[in-house]
Amino acid sequence: MAFMAYYLAGDVDCCLSLLVASNRLPEAAVMARAYQPSSLSDLLSQWKAGLKESHPISSHVIDDQYPSQELEALLTRESQLKGQAVFGKDF
Repeated sequence: MAFMAYYLAGDVDCCLSLLVASNRLPEAAVMARAYQPSSLSDLLSQWKAGLKESHPISSHVIDDQYPSQELEALLTRESQLKGQAVFGKDF
């Protein structure tokens, strides 16, 4: 309920904080990728650290880099950060 209220209000910071506090790091990473790319690296690091404890074999697949063949299909990180700055909280 709280997440939906923050989301509808456009408060991405509170959405991400709530997801992190409830240990929903995969969801937080996906949301950061879409709405706040500047937070993505930190969230991926937290997610990977948590996986190292619970699923050490799986933790190596979480990475902040994309394979080179996917890079052309995705926006560059710089353009994502510019978009975040332009739209701010009005995602």
